Amino acid sequence: MAATVSRQRSISVAWSTVLASGALCLACGIWFTQVQKHVPEAHMDEVFHIRQAEVYWHNQWTVWDSKITTPPGLYFCGYLWLWILRILQSPWGLNVELRSLNLFSGLCVLYPICLALLDRRSNQQAQEQHSSQSRRNLSSMKTFAHTAVNICLFPPLFFFYALYYTDVLSAALVLLSYCSFHARMTKTMLVLSLIALLFRQTNIFWVTVYLGALEVVRNIQQSPLEAEFSDHPSFGEAITKSWQTARLYDCLASEACFEDYLKCGISLAMVSLANPRAVLRSLLPYMSLLGTFGTFVLWNRGVVLGDKSNHTASVHLTQMLYIWPYFTFFSLPILYPYFLILLPSQLLPPLFRSVTPHNSRPRVVLATLICIVMAVVVHFNTIIHPFTMADNRHYTFYVFRLLLRHPSIKYLVIPLYFFGAWATILSFGGMSNTSKSTSNSTKSRTSQNIRRIKQESQQESGKRCSFVLIWILSTSLSLITAPLVEPRYFIIPWLIWRLEIPPHLDMQMSSLSTMYYKQTRDSNSARQDAPESPVSKDYDHRLFLETAWFMVINAATCYIFLHWGFEWKQEPGDVQRFMW
Repeated sequence: MAATVSRQRSISVAWSTVLASGALCLACGIWFTQVQKHVPEAHMDEVFHIRQAEVYWHNQWTVWDSKITTPPGLYFCGYLWLWILRILQSPWGLNVELRSLNLFSGLCVLYPICLALLDRRSNQQAQEQHSSQSRRNLSSMKTFAHTAVNICLFPPLFFFYALYYTDVLSAALVLLSYCSFHARMTKTMLVLSLIALLFRQTNIFWVTVYLGALEVVRNIQQSPLEAEFSDHPSFGEAITKSWQTARLYDCLASEACFEDYLKCGISLAMVSLANPRAVLRSLLPYMSLLGTFGTFVLWNRGVVLGDKSNHTASVHLTQMLYIWPYFTFFSLPILYPYFLILLPSQLLPPLFRSVTPHNSRPRVVLATLICIVMAVVVHFNTIIHPFTMADNRHYTFYVFRLLLRHPSIKYLVIPLYFFGAWATILSFGGMSNTSKSTSNSTKSRTSQNIRRIKQESQQESGKRCSFVLIWILSTSLSLITAPLVEPRYFIIPWLIWRLEIPPHLDMQMSSLSTMYYKQTRDSNSARQDAPESPVSKDYDHRLFLETAWFMVINAATCYIFLHWGFEWKQEPGDVQRFMW
């Protein structure tokens, strides 16, 4: 009987994956064919990319367009792709052939990588927890397939499946390196990281700083020495024990406050100083990558290849403010439960009242101080690149035109930056915290059960402070060096965030809500039949909201791109189109 149930579950998972993959292929295929039908000519930066790929195709390897700023990885892949298609006797023209490279990369590279990275967490859980947890892992594969589809539908990424740009392949190669890192395939990871650097220079921060710091933390956490930190140690205790035992103070993000992140950063520095040889040994592969990139910068006399006057590196701190409304807008279906925390408990349904971490609400004094820092950054470091306000084909043009309409507007949106950052960082910990039990007679037993469920959910997917700090550091380095604000620059930070935030919100809520209703029944003897938990154990409802939201955004932006063309007076006859 058990074998039959397991087989049925496996078949269900397989069908779910096939259906999810088919839906993704259908959506991407429709978008691709519509672009080729309505926009057969090269558009915007495609003019430079396709022209350079065509030059390489004719074996003119020393010819380089001075307007291109990124390395030639896209054109090397374009050459290999054209070679394969010509062997297969492709009936398409050059533009369609080159554009199909991104379509193939999205469906056959990016989607499987996302599945593999999501499945990694399930495999880790299956090794640590058996029997009942394995059944949850099997059913969670449906969620992973749905999540992978949603990631591939991410609008700033989905849009470029039909155009010849660097972003799809760049993101895919960074995630391939990330996947190799988790598989401990160091040599493969180094090769893939070098290839990733051929697509976008800022990938250096993801394949060296991000992966290198994760490697250091991974080795520290495997140290045989144990440090028994208290739940919320003082700064002195965190520093002393980190130095004495070479163990990292690294609490779960779901239990962390602002001070815990500071303690984690200090603890990581102390552990590194206490054990420099181990740290250097961990960083050696990544230092070789960094040295290779540094050699290129010295040889090239700069980071960008062409048009250096308009793409000089700078300190653009407001990039780390713009990213939070970006995350909030695109991932509102995922983040909305965290915004519910801001509501008074009395306004929430009983179920949400028992699972939402109200102790994670931002503290007024701390929030005020952070907003003041943000205001200082906005005042002294708002950089408006000439390209931003010179090209009305990008949506960022209209965002900045709104921000610059009145001098006060850029300060009025600071609360949006703060709450977007707060919700995004809080999401790394999930929704596993709970409020106090309302029943004194079952308080002890309920708190023990809640603690057990919380620990299981955190073992399943919760991130720790060190990961959040490393992600923020890598994101900051990749963004603040870019003077130009483009939605495409935020793709990789979003991808990693989306892959790493805890899944199965409803599974956590289901366990807790079941306990809530059982507690209600036990505390009221007159009530014989307690209602069942209203939350599905197998699925996170936010995934359906995310799919619908992405489809709406994609439908709108794709329709606008295809059918809302316009002309510039200085270029009569040339159709201009809106895009990311």
